[in-house]
Amino acid sequence: MKTKILAIACLFLLWTSCSRENEKELTLFNGFKFATDSTEQLADRDSLAQIPYTKYFNNMEQVQVPLYRVIEGKEYRIYLGIPFHTTLGKLAAFRKEKPMADTVLQLSESNTAFYRCFIKDSLYLTEYIQPLDSTSMICVYAVSKDAQVAATRLSEAQLKARIIK
Repeated sequence: MKTKILAIACLFLLWTSCSRENEKELTLFNGFKFATDSTEQLADRDSLAQIPYTKYFNNMEQVQVPLYRVIEGKEYRIYLGIPFHTTLGKLAAFRKEKPMADTVLQLSESNTAFYRCFIKDSLYLTEYIQPLDSTSMICVYAVSKDAQVAATRLSEAQLKARIIK
């Protein structure tokens, strides 16, 4: 009887440790992770979820940024993209080359990151691009209808803090 209870307990522990719902971090690559919170969940990368991503973010002819993951929050959606064969400088230049914004609320650019928050089609759109190491980058794109959410949860400091090694 003790063996059965022990086996059931071990199976339960194994099952709960493998459950994605308990994860607070989404594994990216090269040892990097993207922190999530208890109010967020991974969403399907179906064609409906990709429409805003393609329309607002992955619309450059020179650079492609394939969609890696979609994270759903209460009043926002975060898209994680992984750019290939480019640099932060080139990608930032492409993003600024075609100003598609109705209004740019914030723009920040340095050797280590690019951040822009803007309004388009009554949506608050956020872009945060950061090299992870010498060979890889992550693009964090977000969409919200709420200005307060864009200014707080999707701010440059908040998105930067979510990328951890």
